[in-house]
Amino acid sequence: MKKITSLLAIALSVIFLSCGSDSSSEPASNWSPSSVPLNEYNGMKISEKITAGWNLGNTLDATDGTGVDSETSWGCPKTTKENIQALAASGINLIRIPVSWSNHMDDSTGVIDTAWISRVQEVVGWAIECNMFVILNVHHDVFESKYGTFTNYNYKYYNPTSADRAHSEKFVKNVWEQICRNFNENYDAHLIFEALNEPRLVGDEHEWNYLSTCNKCNEIVGEIQHLNQLALNTIRASGKNNALRLVIFPFMSASTAVAYDAKFSLPTDSANNVGLSVHAYSPYSFAMESPGESTFTDKHKNELDNLFTSLKKKYGSYPIIIGEYGATNKNNPQDRAAWFEYYVKKAKENGIKTCLWDNNQYNVTGSDYNEKYGFFNRSNNTWYEPELLNAIMRGTK
Repeated sequence: MKKITSLLAIALSVIFLSCGSDSSSEPASNWSPSSVPLNEYNGMKISEKITAGWNLGNTLDATDGTGVDSETSWGCPKTTKENIQALAASGINLIRIPVSWSNHMDDSTGVIDTAWISRVQEVVGWAIECNMFVILNVHHDVFESKYGTFTNYNYKYYNPTSADRAHSEKFVKNVWEQICRNFNENYDAHLIFEALNEPRLVGDEHEWNYLSTCNKCNEIVGEIQHLNQLALNTIRASGKNNALRLVIFPFMSASTAVAYDAKFSLPTDSANNVGLSVHAYSPYSFAMESPGESTFTDKHKNELDNLFTSLKKKYGSYPIIIGEYGATNKNNPQDRAAWFEYYVKKAKENGIKTCLWDNNQYNVTGSDYNEKYGFFNRSNNTWYEPELLNAIMRGTK
C-alpha cells in the first residue's frame, strides 16, 4: 500500500509539472495515465481530494450550430490550454465540462461527429494533465419545443415521460455507448461521468417546481430514475475503467427538493461507486433572482445550513457534488464574497463539494442581474473579482 501511495505521489507531481510547462495540445486519446487507478480511488476518496470546482459553461454545451464552431456560438471564446492551466494555478482542481451531443449527432444513424468527440477529448485531456478531476456529462439534450416535434426525431434528445420512454431509452443508450467508447481505458479516476443535466419536462408548469403530490411530477421523476439506471448500466457494460468509474446522478431539474424526497433514490450499482448531483443557487432571492436581494443575511445563512445538513442526512454515505452554484453579480462584491466563503465552508463541513457555474457573463447593465455568472475572464486568464476566488479558497480550508 505504501509503495502504491508513493507511486501515486510521483505520478501526480509529474502531471502537475507538465501542466505548467508543456504547451502542446496532444489529445487525451493519446495519453494513458496510470496515476489514479480506479480500484484504488472510489467516489468517496475522490470527493476527499476535491477542493474547489468550476464549470466551463456556455461553451461545449452551446447548441447554436452543428460543427466544432458551436463552442463559441453563445459568446464565449474558444477554450485554450492556457485557460485550463490558469484555472489550475488558481487552486481549482475540479472542472465540470458540460457537453451537448444532439446537435453533433446524425439523426439517421445516431453517430456523433468524430471532430466533436476529438475536441471534447482535447479539453478533457488538458484538465487531467493539470491533475484536475473532470465531470463530463450529457447537457442540453432534453427535448424542447423549439426543436419542433419530438416524434420527428430518430436518435436525438430525450423526454422524461412514460409515453416517450422507448425513444428516450434509445437516445440515452446510444449517446452513452459512444461516450464510453471514447472515454474509457485512457482515462483514470480523474474522469467522472454525470448521466444527465437538469432532466425535466420542458415547458411544464412544474418544470422547475417539484411538488410531491403532483402525479405528473412523480411520473417525470420516475422516468428520470429509469433513464439514470439505464445510463449507469450502459456505462458499466462498456467495461475496462468504466466498469468502476464514479458516476453521479441528478433528479428532476437537478433539484434538491426532489433529492430530499424519500420516494427517490440513486441507481443500483454493482460497482458501488455512484454519487449525487444537485444544483443549488441558494438562497434564490440572493443568488439568482433579479433584482431579488443583494445583502447576505443571517436568514440566508440559516437556509444554507438547512440545505447542506439535509443533503448530508440522506446522502452522507455517497459523494455529493453541487454541480452548479453561484451568486449573480448585483454590484455587491462584499456581500457576494461573504456568501461564497460561507457557502463553500458549510458545504465542506458537510462533506459536500461545490462546482462554480461560470457562463462568462460579468458586466451588469442597470438593475438587470439575470444570469451574471462571469467569474473567470477567459480572454486574459484572470478573475474578474479576485476577492471572490479568495473567498472560495478560504471556504475550502
